[in-house]
Amino acid sequence: AFSSELRFLELTFWPRFAELPHLPKLRTLLLAGAPFRFPKGVLRTLELLSFSLQGQPTSATSLESICNLENLKVLAVEDGVEALPECIGEKLLELRVLDVRSGFFGSGNANNNTTNINNNNNNTNNNTTAIDEQDKAPLPKSLEKLSKLVEFVAFEHNFEEFEDCPQSSNCVPSFETTRDCNTDDGCDIIKFRCGTLGWCQDLNELPIFKWPNLEKFWVDGNSLFASNNFFANAAKAWPKIRTIDLYDNKIDSDGQELLELTKCQDLHQVQLHQNNLHGVVPLADMLALKNPVLERFTLSFNPRLEGVLPSNAQLGSAFLVEETAITVGKERANSGGSRKQGKNSKSKTAQETDDAS
Repeated sequence: AFSSELRFLELTFWPRFAELPHLPKLRTLLLAGAPFRFPKGVLRTLELLSFSLQGQPTSATSLESICNLENLKVLAVEDGVEALPECIGEKLLELRVLDVRSGFFGSGNANNNTTNINNNNNNTNNNTTAIDEQDKAPLPKSLEKLSKLVEFVAFEHNFEEFEDCPQSSNCVPSFETTRDCNTDDGCDIIKFRCGTLGWCQDLNELPIFKWPNLEKFWVDGNSLFASNNFFANAAKAWPKIRTIDLYDNKIDSDGQELLELTKCQDLHQVQLHQNNLHGVVPLADMLALKNPVLERFTLSFNPRLEGVLPSNAQLGSAFLVEETAITVGKERANSGGSRKQGKNSKSKTAQETDDAS
């Protein structure tokens, strides 16, 4: 029996909502298992919904009934999302946190369809093209309307966990797998992306630049890239930004663009290690801004990055530059020190979203 005063409910199964009693004060619902429909008019007071798809690839259409929960402030759906439904940006306008980690963005048949269209001299119909475009765009344009959004999380799509390293040249390890397996402690979990590029889109084309209240943007461990001026666009669009994780992607931006980020006065963490950044980073200018809260700015494992980091700079310790061509004082940054510096040790769990609600 459930009390009418119940505010928090965690279930290890997916319930038949029609059989649930009226729960007029329920605010938080944690579920396990693949989703069924959320009937309209049920759970009207719900503000936080978190569930795992347990590795089952799930389409945008299958998630549309979530949009019946119009008072949601926190939505966390992990381990299975292929794409988000358009209605999230149309109906869930109170969302503060959108967490869709460890799913299948950019999978489906997007890459294969594109190849087939090219190889068959466009011998395809409009339906196939439409499906292809949908598969390649896991974030619908309507998400621009989520002006109250504070946190967006979508890291590590299309990775699988293995007990042993897969014997295939088509399998690429995650940054954490590479880092941890090169230490004396060994690997607790190894993750590889096999047979797909994963989520491969231009950051400038994502519907993310109309979120003026955004504080957290974590999309590490994908195949995202960035056309010119992404960092300037982000700094302008997110004046309250505090933490950005873009490491382990395919970002090929000029180091000069990074100056714009350090103009965000609430920014305390930027993680850009293991990308394709190049050019000269204006470190002296970035340090001259004297960002009062900046604690970590990782540039490591971008071997084409150049610049000079003053060894006596007050904020210089925030910048991690191993395996780059950046010099520290008169010494070139090298691979000395722990590789663990390249990754903040924080645990990324769905429950982090509670604070923002």
